[in-house]
Amino acid sequence: MDAERVYLWGESAGAHLALLAALGVEDPAGAVQGVVAWFPPTDLLGLPDDVDMVGGAADRGPDSREAQLLGAAAHEVPDLACAASPVSLARSDAPPILLMHGEADDMVPARQSIRLADALTAAGAPVELGLIPGARHMWVDASDVPAIVERSLDFLTSLRDG
Repeated sequence: MDAERVYLWGESAGAHLALLAALGVEDPAGAVQGVVAWFPPTDLLGLPDDVDMVGGAADRGPDSREAQLLGAAAHEVPDLACAASPVSLARSDAPPILLMHGEADDMVPARQSIRLADALTAAGAPVELGLIPGARHMWVDASDVPAIVERSLDFLTSLRDG
């Protein structure tokens, strides 16, 4: 393993964890050099409202995905939910990030990636956002998944060859 070239790539909850690893700790050594995040939850407090807005089935209860992560519903532990939300961790020295999200995702709506991209841009961090028309969570109904994979690989290759 080359510790000078660590790149993270995840989807959904794995993308959330990759973003937390890249953004959650100030890393002067720059251990994480880049992130590809596919349809990540990025704002745990805002997620239920985002799901409602796109007609999905938001779960705000004690058994929700967010509550399973946090130990309580996000609205009951807002400080913890904020600390576990990549959108709250946007900073200018973040590694380059590629966010890819389906526009028709009703489990983790695209607004989650848009919100993080906006926060990273406002902080002056390098970020790219790709929204895939018609695609739902896990690339269901995506018209060209190989192109999504290719864009992600091209992003990482450009960082490596930089």
